[in-house]
Amino acid sequence: MGGNNAPIMVNGGNVYDSPLGYDAPINYDTGQVNLASLGVEWSLKKARQEVIRRLGFVVEPVKVQRTFTQLRQTVSTALGFTYVGTPAPRTMAALRLDLLRRLGFSAQATADAWAPGVKELLTNFLSEAQVALQHQYRLSVGTPLGPFQDDADVTTLDPWAVFLLALANGKAHHGQQDAKAYYDQLGGYITTVAKSADVDQIINTAQDSLLQRYAMDRYGDGKAPLVDGDDKTLIDGVAVEMQAIADAKAKYGQKDAEVYYSRLQEMAQRRPFDLDAMVDSFIRDAQDQLYQQYKELRTERWWTIQCVPGANLYDVPLDLDQYLDFRRITWAGIQDDVQWTPLIEGIDPVLYTSDSLSKPAYYRITGCIEIFPAPDRAYLIKIRGHLGLKWLTGDNDLLTVNSRAVFLHALANAKAHYKQPDAGNYMQQAQAYVRQLIAGSHGTRRYIPGTRQIPAARRPIPVGGWPGDN
Repeated sequence: MGGNNAPIMVNGGNVYDSPLGYDAPINYDTGQVNLASLGVEWSLKKARQEVIRRLGFVVEPVKVQRTFTQLRQTVSTALGFTYVGTPAPRTMAALRLDLLRRLGFSAQATADAWAPGVKELLTNFLSEAQVALQHQYRLSVGTPLGPFQDDADVTTLDPWAVFLLALANGKAHHGQQDAKAYYDQLGGYITTVAKSADVDQIINTAQDSLLQRYAMDRYGDGKAPLVDGDDKTLIDGVAVEMQAIADAKAKYGQKDAEVYYSRLQEMAQRRPFDLDAMVDSFIRDAQDQLYQQYKELRTERWWTIQCVPGANLYDVPLDLDQYLDFRRITWAGIQDDVQWTPLIEGIDPVLYTSDSLSKPAYYRITGCIEIFPAPDRAYLIKIRGHLGLKWLTGDNDLLTVNSRAVFLHALANAKAHYKQPDAGNYMQQAQAYVRQLIAGSHGTRRYIPGTRQIPAARRPIPVGGWPGDN
């Protein structure tokens, strides 16, 4: 459809794209009067902001995107522990050497002089520790354990947990008194690791929950679920943070969980999630209703299409900034120099038996503009009709119907949706305002009682006159 300033021939030579411009019967300079700057015509963004402001919500929220690492730190801090990140695996040789030093054999470790059987013993401690962590301490259950016997083999599970358990077992084997301290240290560490794993799950569950319950605005570079530390939240990071902290505190029985749930509710009360999209829908519905219900609120324009000799089908431009609503044409005709001739709507198929070229007399609107007969020269098709209703998709799109009428109706519906008690007041105000607009549109056609002078009554005279008047 449309998109060129000159006719473009398509479909075998008889279908032409119509020009973008339209003619107005009154000459005015639109460059001198910017209706949008004067506030006469509002954009979708301005109408949305005014409705949100009257609703008492935050117009422009401060949205913050969080990374997975940031959420891990804040949730862990709120729970009272330090998050354990994913540690780098360590080799058997490195762990065995550290284990030899901690058991009190630093000299042998420095000289790399192993007593007979010590190397094999420490290897067994480390290998058994990794297996015991998974089966006895339930660490990373379900993760396949890789080989861990040779010097170059690396740990599958957390290397610090593996080292602590092997060290505790080694000290117990050699009868050292601090073996129990390392067992206790291992228990605390495993608890921290388990909580860290819970934090990851809680954060992703919180984001999924918010996505399901609230249609929140989404970031283009966000992810769900969050996997790597640099992954960013798909929705507002503060909301995910509040939800995750509240869920985590509730799981571990911390009494202030309700405080964080309350904060999340306060965020929703100050600005309900997906507010922009909801208000936009109210504005579109209000404009559509007013446009369809009141013809006085529509605007008439003149459009001109240049005829091409021999062509009787012309494209209907629908992608213009201001386009004609072809369901509401009020007049159609042909301009031949200074002479204007109306076109008759409807083309009887019987007329198609004639293929002569002449001045068009009929028109029909289907998928295109059809005129008959095909023009013998370059006439002008002149169409007067209502400005088409634009479906407001971008923030800068201007309203088609009176901006204040649309605003008041959208505001009343929005207040009713959010259960605000003054919704009825605004609906009455909106209806009264529309009535005034309709009354004002009558112009000089308005009838005002008492303003017309009634001539004095005259005595009727019968045919032939009254008897006695002669």
